[in-house]
Amino acid sequence: IIIDSIVDKRIMKKWEQLRSQIVFKTPFFRIRKDVCLLPDGHEIDDYYVLEAPHIALTVTITVAGQFVLVEQYKHGIGEICLELPGGMCEPNSTDMLADAKRELREETGYIADEWHHLATFTNNSTRSSTRVYIYLALNAQLDGEQQLDRNEDINVRLVEPSEIMPKIRQGDIN
Repeated sequence: IIIDSIVDKRIMKKWEQLRSQIVFKTPFFRIRKDVCLLPDGHEIDDYYVLEAPHIALTVTITVAGQFVLVEQYKHGIGEICLELPGGMCEPNSTDMLADAKRELREETGYIADEWHHLATFTNNSTRSSTRVYIYLALNAQLDGEQQLDRNEDINVRLVEPSEIMPKIRQGDIN
């Protein structure tokens, strides 16, 4: 039995961007104001979009089978978070894997010899152009000290596989 799960058979159409201007710019992001024409003819004259670098995150497993996570304060939500190593890709980067490797090395001191792309997600696709690239890094080994940016204060946490799902369920891993 084949079940057609699509209820609405309309063909989706993109909005037409009539005009665009940058209204705010920092070294980390910029805000764009677009004037758009919708498929039904309605015009939106103030649609704001956040343009920020893409993000590369790494699910990292050491040669001993432990997960490498990072603990750091995130000012946007005002919390100390336990999360995947990663960060912003280089501006105009087309090699997200290289960015993931760099971020893992800088934040944790770890390198890995086997890498796999797991997924790519949009980050608030309604108002942001940012994509999140997630990689799996296997056989990771400590290669040296962290190389943190001036505003980073990161603790590396090794977590046993048996602890990962309970920590996610409890909200301990963001």
